[in-house]
Amino acid sequence: MITVGLLATPIFAQTSPPENSFELNALKTDFVWPKEDLTAEILKQRTIFRDQLEQYRQQEKNFLIAQDQYRTHETLDSIEQAVQATKRMLLSRDQLLHTYLTLLQLRLMAAEGAELSLKDIELKKLETLREQLKVHHAAASGQLDRPAVNKSADEFLPIGQEAQLTASQTLGLLAVSKLQEIDDKAGVLFPDIATEVTATTADQVVSPQTTRSLRETSRAMGTNKTALDKVWEKVNQRIQDNSELSGQTDFAQDLETAYTGLTKTLGYFLELLKLFRTSGAAAAT
Repeated sequence: MITVGLLATPIFAQTSPPENSFELNALKTDFVWPKEDLTAEILKQRTIFRDQLEQYRQQEKNFLIAQDQYRTHETLDSIEQAVQATKRMLLSRDQLLHTYLTLLQLRLMAAEGAELSLKDIELKKLETLREQLKVHHAAASGQLDRPAVNKSADEFLPIGQEAQLTASQTLGLLAVSKLQEIDDKAGVLFPDIATEVTATTADQVVSPQTTRSLRETSRAMGTNKTALDKVWEKVNQRIQDNSELSGQTDFAQDLETAYTGLTKTLGYFLELLKLFRTSGAAAAT
């Protein structure tokens, strides 16, 4: 995630790219994507984001030089250079954040384990922010003097703060959705494993070890559900309260507990299959 807090500082570009190089991503997200197209677009947007992030960092680095020059010389030329550099920063920052929000949108759309009502809330927030950035970007593009450019910088602050909050919520939702997706698949797979390892002939019964192993695995899956329900409750509450989620210590601990439980359960699956293949599930009657 980009750190929007540091983006309040104007930056001067030692090399000055043309303003049209900071155009916003025109990608439309308001339609149903085929899964393979969505996966490919996510990879594409990640590449675009990395390139834009490098460009933004270069602008920030060069600003420090310009800032020093302005404080040292205080000439009309240094003021002009600072104003132009600030404007380029505003446009670059809008572009970078817009692409980041687009990437979050696509990732959330692709998340199969996400609770639909929460998913819809976050997708709408992300789209609203993208639209706000379009408006801000268009306004900043037309600014010509120092007061107007500084005003554009100030106008970004609430957008940046809301973007940071929404990104925190979306990243948290993505994290628990991934765990939920794994748990859902495990729930579908377990009955098939149970059937496989308890297959016996007419003169056989399921061995005590197999029975105990299945019972223990079933108990672990129940524990996983409880842990995930706790995480989902927290996700729902934080989103409804519009408060931070990803990066918060308590949420990270809950995720770790759920992840550990799922990892143990998948290990049980492998042990069950290994038990069946080495000694079989049956015992003679």
